Amino acid sequence: MLEIGTIKRARDIGRLGPKPWMWTACETCHTPRWVLLRNGKPENKLCANCRNKTNKLLPHPSGKLHPRWKGGRSITKAGYVQITLPADSPFASMRDKDGCVYEHRLVMAKHLGRALTREEVVHHVNGNKGFNRIRNLELFTKSGHSKHHFASVTQLQKEVRRLRSLLRKASGS
Repeated sequence: MLEIGTIKRARDIGRLGPKPWMWTACETCHTPRWVLLRNGKPENKLCANCRNKTNKLLPHPSGKLHPRWKGGRSITKAGYVQITLPADSPFASMRDKDGCVYEHRLVMAKHLGRALTREEVVHHVNGNKGFNRIRNLELFTKSGHSKHHFASVTQLQKEVRRLRSLLRKASGS
């Protein structure tokens, strides 16, 4: 039987890594176990069971109280800026299930002085999803936004045809 306070290397007790481990007892339930030493002290004073019981009793901090809180602003994978909006905001009806709203939609809503409906689309004029100043935003209905993009594609196709004909004329002469 091992004595409390016995220190061994990781490989001697079947663990990986170069750091030493100490045979110690949990302060709450007194269950003996191996604990990793950090700076000469046991990493945990409680066993996993006792730590879990203690953590469940403590309220988990969220929002502004969370240690990794970044002001409620984040960037999505698609490149849009998302803002955490409080429930008492006049634009709370625009929030998703997580309590967030896209910044470009919030900027447009504040500019108009009302919440946007789901049928309204805010378009970035220069295509930069992170540039959310009002001068870079246009409000469309869903169908109007589709027509806007279709018109752009049609215009580009006409320009390509015109340039091809100019190239044919230039190479033929």
